[in-house]
Amino acid sequence: MILLALACAKETPGIDTSFQDADEDGVEWLDDCDDYDAEVGAPLTWYADTDGDGFGNLATATDACEQPNAFVLDDTDCDDGNGAVNPAATEVCNGFDDDCDGALDGDDDDVDLSTGRAYYADADSDGYGDPEDSVESCSIPNGYTPDDSDCDDAEAAINPDAPDLCNEVDDDCDGAVDDCNGESDEASATDATDATTSTPATRRRCRPLASGLRCSSSASEPSGLSQHHTGSTLKAPIRRCPMTTAATTGLDLRLGLSD
Repeated sequence: MILLALACAKETPGIDTSFQDADEDGVEWLDDCDDYDAEVGAPLTWYADTDGDGFGNLATATDACEQPNAFVLDDTDCDDGNGAVNPAATEVCNGFDDDCDGALDGDDDDVDLSTGRAYYADADSDGYGDPEDSVESCSIPNGYTPDDSDCDDAEAAINPDAPDLCNEVDDDCDGAVDDCNGESDEASATDATDATTSTPATRRRCRPLASGLRCSSSASEPSGLSQHHTGSTLKAPIRRCPMTTAATTGLDLRLGLSD
């Protein structure tokens, strides 16, 4: 009614429309929502709050003396279609600017890194990480990997995908030294199937000998090659690791070829 009266006054001849301010609040009566209440001034600008989070959309505004439905005085919402996105929200690792500060995920100093995941240092760049050296992050930091299964992050040749050599080192990080018994070792056969005869490929595997000997710590590759016969049957060639003296405890491992 007040706005209608003001509009009529402006358009009605004979009515004095010069500056008047009955409540002396500094707002002309034609623009005052209530010129008899100094606490009430000009209409306020309200912003649409479609998602109901209490933060308004700067692009959708209206002036009114009283608050329109689904409008608020705030204009800082950066996504008025998502109630979880507003300046009061916590920045998390999800690819969105949750708190409307112009930075998202790891680029925001206020991000909650616990919403990301752990990454592990990969100092030797073999793709396997050190389980004792990790950080939480929204994305993979330089020099880190999601994997945590490296048992020696200073040596690229030692990792879960490496072959276990006769060198008194746990090359493949399976907790056993010079075991040569893992599935990965058998799967590393180099003899391909003969396409003409369809002969299955031979597989290499290490076998323990019934002696008290073991592979020498100086050996890094199997060496020595022998063949033997039983009747007319040619036995598979046997590759033997270099051995120390019989006084050395443990097992001598030999790499054999079998059908």
